[in-house]
Amino acid sequence: MITAHHRKWMSGFGARAVISTVALLSVLLFVATPSARAQTYKVLYNFACGTNASQPYYAGVVRDRAGNLYGTTVEGGLYGGPFGFGTVFKISAHGAESVLHSFAGAPTDGESPYAGLIRDSQGNLYGTTAGGGTSNNGTVFKVTAGGTETVVYSFAGKPDGANPTAALILDGAGNLYGTTFAGGPPETEPCSN
Repeated sequence: MITAHHRKWMSGFGARAVISTVALLSVLLFVATPSARAQTYKVLYNFACGTNASQPYYAGVVRDRAGNLYGTTVEGGLYGGPFGFGTVFKISAHGAESVLHSFAGAPTDGESPYAGLIRDSQGNLYGTTAGGGTSNNGTVFKVTAGGTETVVYSFAGKPDGANPTAALILDGAGNLYGTTFAGGPPETEPCSN
């Protein structure tokens, strides 16, 4: 039973409550309605172990205007024994895979690129490796569209960063930003869990 007190309280919501309720129902109905267009699934490339790119399961891919996909693998490549130090790969719009760069590890190159890549307006790819570099604390790298790799920065550990495992972002001026898993200045207070 709705009393006069309840009517007064409910009237404070007025038309906004009705509109909000209708909008909420519209969103729910839109989400709950299945798509009229069927989705198709196609395997573009199947990664295998060895000197090719392998283990691409940590990061996503980036796409260029031609439909080519670029990504990283934690393992595979030409260097680092049977499992390799990881790669930067390209898969064409037609499913042809090519390794743009095989990481060689410390002290001259990175290893274990867990994060995905970003692209600049010239088509250069940027990413991070969790290991390798001059101090074996990880790197920020650049790979050109032709596959030439350059270590942009090699992390030194404390008081510098160490072991970047996340993707970078790029601002309009060409500056790169990211995070590291470890390193940094000494803590003033111990962490508590």
